[in-house]
Amino acid sequence: MTVWFAFTEATRETACLKVMPKTHRTWYFDEKRNIEFDPSQTSGFYGYDFEKLKIDPNWKPDEEQALHFPMQAGQVIMFTSRLLHGSNPNTTKDKTRMGLAIRYVPTDVKVYSNHPEGKFTHFGEIFPLDKYNAVLVSGKDTYGHNRITRPL
Repeated sequence: MTVWFAFTEATRETACLKVMPKTHRTWYFDEKRNIEFDPSQTSGFYGYDFEKLKIDPNWKPDEEQALHFPMQAGQVIMFTSRLLHGSNPNTTKDKTRMGLAIRYVPTDVKVYSNHPEGKFTHFGEIFPLDKYNAVLVSGKDTYGHNRITRPL
C-alpha cells in the first residue's frame, strides 16, 4: 500500500498525482530490468526512459482514462503500488509540489529479500541497504524477515 501525503498544494499545473484506473491488474513494466541513466534524457523520469521497461513495447496507456488528483497540503491518497501512477511535469515557473510517498507492507513480507549482498539495484543504480530499516507502525513482528525499528 502506498500513501502519498501532500506537503504543498498539488494541482494539475504543479504536477499532481495521476493514475491509470485498473492497471493494478496487469504488469506492464519489468522493473527488475536495468536501464541506463542518461542525464540528458528528457522524455523519461530523472534521466530514465521507462519505455525500455515495457513488457509489451507496443503497449500505450490511454491518457484519456487518466485520473488526476489535485490535493491541498495535508491531504493524503492511498493506492496499491501496482497501480500505474505518476505525474505530468510541473508547468509553473514559481511553484513547487512536494509530497511524501510512504509504503506499507505486512510483516510477513520480506522487503528486499532478493538482495542478500546488501545492495539494491534499481534501473541500473546501486543503493546500499546497510542502513535500511523498516518501521513497525503497529502490532508485532512475529516473522523477523526485516530489520525493524520503532517510531520515536
